[in-house]
Amino acid sequence: LDDFINFNDFKYQGDAFANLTIKNIFGKAPVELDITIDSFHINGDDFGQFSSSVNLPDLESYGDFDLSIRNKKQAILANGPFFIPIAKSQKGKPFDFRFKVDLQDLPLKISEYFIGDAISNTKGTLQGDLVLFNQDGKVSISGKTMLNGFTTIDYLGTTYFMVNQEADMSSTIFDLTGAIFLDEIGNRAIATGGIVHNHFKKFGLDVELQSDRFLFLNTNKIDNNLYYGKGIGSGTVDFTGNFKQTNIRANL
Repeated sequence: LDDFINFNDFKYQGDAFANLTIKNIFGKAPVELDITIDSFHINGDDFGQFSSSVNLPDLESYGDFDLSIRNKKQAILANGPFFIPIAKSQKGKPFDFRFKVDLQDLPLKISEYFIGDAISNTKGTLQGDLVLFNQDGKVSISGKTMLNGFTTIDYLGTTYFMVNQEADMSSTIFDLTGAIFLDEIGNRAIATGGIVHNHFKKFGLDVELQSDRFLFLNTNKIDNNLYYGKGIGSGTVDFTGNFKQTNIRANL
């Protein structure tokens, strides 16, 4: 999977129990694989019970995949067809899949897994109806999510809040256009653009915030010796580049 998504910062923990059934190893026959993990952890966070099943009519055909990860109200549910070129007769054919994904009260902190240490103190939940699919050998995504919570952008020293804000998901941008952000003082700003990426790699910012009054910067010299201070103003501010060295252009 590292060929599709950079999972280097993902650490998994849990005792797995697997049951593999192949009814005829010498010819075409159904293949069934069930995996359960009673307590599944990612980066030390408990995601609850993990269960998945894979069913193949034979090793040359598309199969069905089902996944459930539940912890009380929190859940990740996924299902759909997939193809893995295991058999010699399928050699050279691409790996393929199309999974419907239902996110229920998922911790907003998972954004830190992808973005890294550029954000912190992320709390809240997200809901989502998504589709993950293969496109030219890359993991691609489409769908919508609903965000409730807050996060701190460490480079800017600012904490922003979101209440029932929608994001459109694609393989190049988590589009927050039209979303309303609140700063630590309660000021509001409207976003255009969002978090850009290339199929879950090279995350960055390309977003404009427009407000009559908003906290755009809250750092000191120790935080960032390139530019620092407390920046409150009205107008528009563009944030571009990566999270660790964000470009800020203000028209205040």
